[in-house]
Amino acid sequence: MKYYFWVFITGIFLFTGCSSSTKKQQNPSETQRIFMIYSSDLFQPPDDPDEHYDIAMLFSLNEIEIKAMIFDLASSKHQPEEVGKTALEQLSKITGKATPPWKIGLRHPLRSPDDKALEQPEEFQGGVELILSTLEQSEEQVVMFLVGSCRDFVVAYNRNPVQVFRYTHPDYNEIMSSVLAGILESL
Repeated sequence: MKYYFWVFITGIFLFTGCSSSTKKQQNPSETQRIFMIYSSDLFQPPDDPDEHYDIAMLFSLNEIEIKAMIFDLASSKHQPEEVGKTALEQLSKITGKATPPWKIGLRHPLRSPDDKALEQPEEFQGGVELILSTLEQSEEQVVMFLVGSCRDFVVAYNRNPVQVFRYTHPDYNEIMSSVLAGILESL
């Protein structure tokens, strides 16, 4: 139960009250953008439709740009081919926004709080790799919005904590530290 509490708190803290300052100076008259890595257990057909509403809301907000999408496969009842890439592509077509790069996340539970999940099959490593490469290539600081198991973000941190904190939006670094500690404690 503690695990679900931390997942819920993570989503609330990382999304509500988003500040939109970036590494680059912006013209105050321009709409400020929020750059985001989004992770969700979005499947097609849906288990529970709330993920479809979440992603639709994010696509509908002009201030938000999803730089990467991680499909959380923590539920063992789903197969990789069931991820919600169709919903992502449909929303892209409807809104005119580009389909963000996406990857399938880690499949199996972490063995310890400092697990780097290197033994997990290659087909499930893409989520962690996409998080790290998106952060590395981003000129802007990024908000990490995660719902689901959070495994990919924990492992990204375990593999490269400096990169995760350097490119994550500064308003969330302290929150991220607390949340990661809570998640790891509940594993």
